[in-house]
Amino acid sequence: MSTSQRAGVLRTLAEALVRDPGASMEQLAQALGVSRATLHRHVSSRDELVREITEAAMGACRGAFADVRLEEGPADEALQRLVSTLTPNASFYLFLRHHAGAAVCQLEEDWQRDRDRLTQFFQRGQENGTFRIDVSASWLVDALGALLHAAGEAAHEGRLAPAEMNRVVCAVLLDGARRRPSSAPSPC
Repeated sequence: MSTSQRAGVLRTLAEALVRDPGASMEQLAQALGVSRATLHRHVSSRDELVREITEAAMGACRGAFADVRLEEGPADEALQRLVSTLTPNASFYLFLRHHAGAAVCQLEEDWQRDRDRLTQFFQRGQENGTFRIDVSASWLVDALGALLHAAGEAAHEGRLAPAEMNRVVCAVLLDGARRRPSSAPSPC
């Protein structure tokens, strides 16, 4: 099985475990459309499967931040690249949120590094006039995370088409994050 095929299998299994955290190996095999014996040829236990999905999810997250080139080009375009890089792996991130377990410490270390990088990115966008300055760069990171999570759950639950995730997250964040002329009234 190729690396991309394996990632697809793990993504499908992550989705199944997000839908039903207590799913048996039999139910997980059904989600893949294979027999339980076939699934056991690839992983020996549910614990091993959860560990493999966790590693794949963390790798996808690390890869997204490594590949996105946040420091290149206009900030709004870099943000769109980030969102389009992250959303295909929404099922992995939802899985991590619910099943990270022992990987939480490593995940928190990785997230703090990525959070610092994102904060610097939003600060750059504020300094060059792309993003509003009346909210902190740190809060914009929180808003991005919340929107990505909400879009992932909405797509998972069928309230949002997966193909719409990028557009919706970018539209809501950018239209709410763009700097407004000082004469514009506050919405609150």
